[in-house]
Amino acid sequence: MHDIREVSLTTQAYALTREEFHAAVKAAAPYRGQRRLAAATVALVAAFHAAFLYLGIPPSPLMLGAAAVLVVLAVPVPLLITAHAYRAVRDKGEGRCVLDGGGVGCHWSEEAQRMPWSAVTGFRETDEMFVLLLRNGLKQGILAVPKRVLTGPGEAELLGALLDERIGRR
Repeated sequence: MHDIREVSLTTQAYALTREEFHAAVKAAAPYRGQRRLAAATVALVAAFHAAFLYLGIPPSPLMLGAAAVLVVLAVPVPLLITAHAYRAVRDKGEGRCVLDGGGVGCHWSEEAQRMPWSAVTGFRETDEMFVLLLRNGLKQGILAVPKRVLTGPGEAELLGALLDERIGRR
């Protein structure tokens, strides 16, 4: 029996649909902590204002402004970043991924990118796809591999086992 780490998988050429891209972002949940922090901060500001009003202290416009800025940054900014990222992915066109002993390679018509396994910090598996979480220095990213492009017999299970062996579920 061969070592699972010696397996090499190549996907069919594919382009992510908008729905697949949004499902991948949702699975990766890159903004979940930021939104919770903003919600907790707004709740804390509201509690302080209620306490100030109860004590007869006038509310601070600075605290209200800070809460408003947090709400603006926590809600629409991640949506704008996600929309921009989808357009960038869409503009690359169809591509294919190669997962082998050296890492993960992505090949598009005019661009190729190769990442070692150390750049893959985790992965999420949904019913429709694998979402690899990537980090290159301070940059973070995701790579979505829909299961529909893994057409060989047992390729989806093999990719899941390869990812479990290489990086584990986090």
